[in-house]
Amino acid sequence: MPFETLRAFKKLVIPTNLEGTSDQVLASEIASTHYAMRNPKKNPKKPAVVLPSLGSKVITPVVELHGGFRTNPIAALHRLGIGTATPGKKTPLLESFTKLSQVLKYFDAFENDGNKLSLSAQVDSNTQYHSRSVLSEELGVGFGLLIGEQWCRSLNARGPLQIINIDQILGSHGIATRAGSRMQPDYAIRFDDPVRPGTVRFCSVECKGTKTESSMARQLARGCSQIDSLLLGNSPMPGLVTSTLATGQGISYKAVDPGVESPSLDIMDFDLDRARNRKVDIESIEGFTRVTNVPDFLTKAVALGNARLAITAGDRSSASRWWANVPEPEQLSEDLSTTTKTIYGQSFRGIENSIVIGEGRAKLTLFTGLATEVREALKYGTADAVHGQQVELQNHLQNLSEYEFGLHGGEAMAAANDGTISWISIKTL
Repeated sequence: MPFETLRAFKKLVIPTNLEGTSDQVLASEIASTHYAMRNPKKNPKKPAVVLPSLGSKVITPVVELHGGFRTNPIAALHRLGIGTATPGKKTPLLESFTKLSQVLKYFDAFENDGNKLSLSAQVDSNTQYHSRSVLSEELGVGFGLLIGEQWCRSLNARGPLQIINIDQILGSHGIATRAGSRMQPDYAIRFDDPVRPGTVRFCSVECKGTKTESSMARQLARGCSQIDSLLLGNSPMPGLVTSTLATGQGISYKAVDPGVESPSLDIMDFDLDRARNRKVDIESIEGFTRVTNVPDFLTKAVALGNARLAITAGDRSSASRWWANVPEPEQLSEDLSTTTKTIYGQSFRGIENSIVIGEGRAKLTLFTGLATEVREALKYGTADAVHGQQVELQNHLQNLSEYEFGLHGGEAMAAANDGTISWISIKTL
């Protein structure tokens, strides 16, 4: 196997430190930046985007995120795949190829010595203009969702953490600032209420990415307004705003929390027909998007999350059971293209793709899938049954940190406790 190929693979999967800042100094800076962006200097040649007021909300740090945490790049790429999965837009097989392309795109993008993470010199110097914007945005999503999961754990979140795309719930809804920019958070994360069994809670996460540290404050200030602009009833959903800086000198993040109490839903009361068929009622009021039927919004969030799980497993028929916008599978079922892998004693069902790299001397294989018990619950069970299987999986893997799997004969994996997995291997031909 070519040395550079193996070297790039190791940098993708070995655990390392992701440095982060979330302290009172940062929170004060973002509050000042937000005020300045609400009261910009007038320039007729270049009208500024004027941010709405945050009212009585106070931007605060998340002390548990200050200093960073250990992770690896493949874990971020796994979250990027979760966050960009689009039930109804692509077939599961095409989704799988999309995830494979993400791994290939960033296969040699990182420098990682186990202590510090950065972009490789080649990627940092050669990726310019629009391509650099795409790189910053995608790494911002992948690492931002990882940071969001860490934040939820700091709130004593229990059970599986499930990522949900808010844009897909709201469809074409969205408000505009005076300069015509769309304002709402990107994602929500669902987790178990730490004191009320059977109840799940939701928090929003707005993910930003950049190559210049000077732009992070403005990104975070704008993100605070995006979090604040989505009202569930009369209150905004609590949220975390992250900005990931990715350069050849390092990959790090800054994060702040403009938080309030999170909305909740009793998972035992989940109604699948209601989730599939009811639309979310939304109205625009003085610069805010207001969801008037909050239970329907939360119910659809659960349904969309489960549809995305089914897509990961290559099971389009189950995805269409949970989300009405997923077309029914055609006569030749895509389930025929799925395969089963047993990893650490747990069976996963999903789609596997391989590609030859390193001038034809190595084969890279990526498997994306879902725990088979969770998959079966999606096919036949209730939302509570799906949740129960996710908890069982979490208990099974609780002693196997996803960042400690490491290298095993050219194999590695990233797993989320919602039941999804990305498994990657590299072999000499």
